[in-house]
Amino acid sequence: MIRSVVTIEYDTGKGSERRYIQPIGLYASQGYWYCPAYCFERRGYRLFRADRVRSASLNDLLTCLDEVDKKSIFDWNVHERNASEEQELIVTMEVVRSV
Repeated sequence: MIRSVVTIEYDTGKGSERRYIQPIGLYASQGYWYCPAYCFERRGYRLFRADRVRSASLNDLLTCLDEVDKKSIFDWNVHERNASEEQELIVTMEVVRSV
């Protein structure tokens, strides 16, 4: 994949939004194509459905982040998944303590 920032018009379901993203890859799952990417507006990783991208163009004004280049479609959200598991464990422990 070419290392670049891309400007997309994305259909959110409530309207269209312009996003500046650095794509990590592209994969298919359950009949849809997905693009995990770093979103410069949200300052975090997001998953974009390819069929909701209305337009895309290269953006030379923003600099790619080296950290994003180290991610793959297999590990782009490891931190979020680990945080979710930790929260679940904390909730479980609180329930156990209160019983």
